[in-house]
Amino acid sequence: MKITYDDLYEQQEIRATKSKWKQNSIAAWILFEYSKRNPGCEFRYPNTGNFIEDLLGNYFLSESIEEKQKWIELFEENKFQYSESIRNGIYYLFGKKKELGENEADALWPGIKEITQSNNQYTLETVLGTIKVSKASRLFYNTPSAYVFRKQLIGECHERSYDFLKKNQDYSVVLSYMPNLFSGGYYHSYLQKGDTILDIASNSFFDSKESSDKLFNGETIAKLSYQEVEENFQKLREKIPELDNKQKLLSLSLYYDRINHKTKRISENNL
Repeated sequence: MKITYDDLYEQQEIRATKSKWKQNSIAAWILFEYSKRNPGCEFRYPNTGNFIEDLLGNYFLSESIEEKQKWIELFEENKFQYSESIRNGIYYLFGKKKELGENEADALWPGIKEITQSNNQYTLETVLGTIKVSKASRLFYNTPSAYVFRKQLIGECHERSYDFLKKNQDYSVVLSYMPNLFSGGYYHSYLQKGDTILDIASNSFFDSKESSDKLFNGETIAKLSYQEVEENFQKLREKIPELDNKQKLLSLSLYYDRINHKTKRISENNL
């Protein structure tokens, strides 16, 4: 199948960029609807123009359980993805302070009821059930992979997953399309070995499927070994020489997703 750089760019626009716009419009509607249902209410979070940020900011600044429940009702009316919310809470729980500038209280995202800690294992009581997770940087502190966790993790899932995979070739990388909070989704890379999951962007390690299956419920695009990543990216780069060598996993995600959805559209048109 012939494919160009523009095809991959278009795939990202269709599946990721446009879904952000739709999600932002849903957040704007929820803010408007909340004020309509609660006359006289004053939003405590300053208006930034980023409706998702404004929405979550006002949720976190709610002063009572009743007030938070009013937000939750509106979230659920708009197909709120608790799995993504809880994963965001874990980002804030384990993320480097210099990256997030937040405190651990802000890990209590919608859907997380309570967080307890025993050594390096954290237990999250959530609307999806109990989730057990560990801080990955502590587990890999005395390994050749420790340097990976000293780099920026947040927002760098593809590059950091590749860095780790290169040093730990007994793992596989999972290229996925994860759901946003309200609409659409985004491309995300994480690592798997047996029943364990390493979500390096959130610095989190799950040692049981019982916990990880509650959160990693997006669409799996491909599951690749290090050798398969290298070989398949080289083949793709022969077709599209301008691909960035630092974005191997994202490029492969876009490529496989493009093929999968184009094949699906052709199949549907032939029905």
